[in-house]
Amino acid sequence: MKVSRQLSNKQKVQGQAVPQDVPKNPHGTVTAAIANVPRHQWVGVCGIILFGLLVVGGLSGSSWYMNYKSAATSLELLGFEFMEKVPLYFTKSLEHRLDPIRIHLTQGLKFLHANDADVTKWSGIKMARLYTTTFLLSFFEDNKCCFGIFSNMGLGKEEVASDGGWQQWLDKHKTDFGNDKAIFDRMLVDTDPGNPQITTVTAYANKFTEGNNENPILGTPLHIDTLKKKGTGDQDWGFMSFPHLDGYTPEINPNSGWWRTVHIYDMLPGDFRFTPIFVWTETEPICLKIMGVVPLYKNTAIPNEEEKAKIRAGELDWGPRVGAWVVGFKLWFLSEYLASLELKGGSIFLVERATSIVIA
Repeated sequence: MKVSRQLSNKQKVQGQAVPQDVPKNPHGTVTAAIANVPRHQWVGVCGIILFGLLVVGGLSGSSWYMNYKSAATSLELLGFEFMEKVPLYFTKSLEHRLDPIRIHLTQGLKFLHANDADVTKWSGIKMARLYTTTFLLSFFEDNKCCFGIFSNMGLGKEEVASDGGWQQWLDKHKTDFGNDKAIFDRMLVDTDPGNPQITTVTAYANKFTEGNNENPILGTPLHIDTLKKKGTGDQDWGFMSFPHLDGYTPEINPNSGWWRTVHIYDMLPGDFRFTPIFVWTETEPICLKIMGVVPLYKNTAIPNEEEKAKIRAGELDWGPRVGAWVVGFKLWFLSEYLASLELKGGSIFLVERATSIVIA
């Protein structure tokens, strides 16, 4: 036949035989193999493929979760470690920032001793004015600050013992100093109310330099460079009970005030402490302040640690405690310092432990 003969010739040309019962597959051999899988086997094949995907996904998910938990735990531990170290770092930084006040006052005691100062008299305590005011102007700059030195106003244990203790003494002497030899000198570094760019220095010293049981305050503006009177006259501010009121804000802390601090801690010669915070209301603006304080003893020498231990044990008499020397400053001084740290992602707040009051 012609058809058969033509087909045979074509096969010979291609060099191979083409089965007559297998249809040609235009999609290739793999697709052909899949296409030839019976329908009843497709469910099993799909199940196997799905199971494989689930296994791979499960392994990937487990690996991701373990990595996530590991990273989260590491970050948590680092966070706790950071929070544990920040207070220590900040405490050390703050101590470094405030330590000049302690050094100034303890060196001031040596200054008084070297000059053989009698701190029960005006001639002795007035030596502190130039010494401390120049420190205030250089250290605190434009921050409101002050200093005070006080003598003969119930700071000795023997003085208050006759009234039953320091609290009973305070209750009895709210309108006097309890001593007709009471003397004091105070200096306030502030800003001019009319021009905050101008720094002012004002003395608030006792009126009677020989002492008085109700010694009033005389306010005297001073030249910032020479610390001499400006010639504008003195202003009589009347009596103020420093033991009872100075640095005292009972709403914040009933034990605030430098006078109470000296008695509560029974401060020994050479001791230094910061008082509790208080609200300053004597001049505007009203603000939070704190004071550093050292006690004044009739014997102005500073004992060594061995001698101090004997004084504490009652084995060595160093003489009577007669006064106190304080440096006070508004807490914006600390707020400026905290702001200068420039921490990323947050801020640091300074809180007084005794009262939980945010102070800077």
